Amino acid sequence: MNQIKNPINGKFVLALLLLMQVYIPASVFASPKVNGKLEQIGPFRVLRVWGTPDEMGYAHGSLVWKEFVGYLEESLKAVPVNQRAERDKAMLSLASAIKYSSQTREELEGMFRGIVESAGGTPRLALHGRELQLEDLMIANAGDMLRAFGCSGFVVWGEAAGDDGVIAARNFDYLSIPSYVNAQMILVRKPAGAKAVATIAWPGYLGAVTAINEDGVCVFLHDGDGSKLQKPNGQQEPLALALKDALESSAANQAVVKIQRKLQAVAPYPFSYMVRVVTPRLKGSSSKPARVFRIDASGLGENPIGASSCITTNHYLKTVRSAVGQASEWSLERFAKLQTSVESKVTRKGAWEALGDVAVGNDKWGTLHSLVVYPERRELDLAFGKLEEKVIPATASEPYAIRFDELFGSEK
Repeated sequence: MNQIKNPINGKFVLALLLLMQVYIPASVFASPKVNGKLEQIGPFRVLRVWGTPDEMGYAHGSLVWKEFVGYLEESLKAVPVNQRAERDKAMLSLASAIKYSSQTREELEGMFRGIVESAGGTPRLALHGRELQLEDLMIANAGDMLRAFGCSGFVVWGEAAGDDGVIAARNFDYLSIPSYVNAQMILVRKPAGAKAVATIAWPGYLGAVTAINEDGVCVFLHDGDGSKLQKPNGQQEPLALALKDALESSAANQAVVKIQRKLQAVAPYPFSYMVRVVTPRLKGSSSKPARVFRIDASGLGENPIGASSCITTNHYLKTVRSAVGQASEWSLERFAKLQTSVESKVTRKGAWEALGDVAVGNDKWGTLHSLVVYPERRELDLAFGKLEEKVIPATASEPYAIRFDELFGSEK
């Protein structure tokens, strides 16, 4: 019987492999493109990402995934061991109550993919007793639906600001949880075809709590004393994420209108916040460079501001919805101190000292970051708080000056 010889011999296999090496493109073996990088501006870590929402999210997750996983684990440490499983289940259930814009969802999904691929698999959360889920990112980005922020600040313009044109000052007061204090960074996102936005953020967080876009439009969130709900009524878009989207599309001469429309779309909101919006002065316009919008369970309103100054702590001003007895003494005291500080011309040194007068630091609460923005000079002064036995307020540090062209510089 004749045997059929196998035509595939060793020489043929070798030749085939050589051909494969020639014809398979190198991109097949290359690492995924990461549209982002970690930098340092003075004492601050800067995460810079750019591109489509998916590309920005993927870069974000790839570059700081370890910090994000560590933050989640630390957030559970303060919970008694016998309550952790129940608390984790309750938190995950909140994801169904959160609504996201299409671009935010795409960015979070890209972030989750970046985390998994960079970690070489889905990271396991030891204290949670499970693997990381996309819902963890969703909940982490709904922070303003879970806990209110404190905060103090002011804006001055005209003669009160002198040659600076506009001065916007901000203290961010929040919980003294180590990851909140120590993991702060500057996140600069440059969406394709949109405005670059810089936020003071934590790994994995996209919201505009303290934010500036490349045109000098600033947004600062403050806790308010308006009406609140115990929980969202149906799906709710997180306020800070809505503001992030608005800043991406807002030139200075459009910002107030666009942000107001965005707030109208989000209102009513289950918690009470004030949204302080600051812009450079617009040529040929008599509009003031500051507005303070109030948003809560009753809808959207506005705080009045002065002829050349705007002071904001945590209570509503001159409104029928403001219950006079609800304004906390702490909020009223800070407001009065800032009023005194802006009675005369505000200098660079004076602006920082005014923030220091209303800063706080203890073992439960503290001023985690402080900044003074000069949108017409296109620069800002910034400092972060520190955590020792208690929070050392950001204003206790010498501020570091950052130019806008350094902050929003070329991403490549």
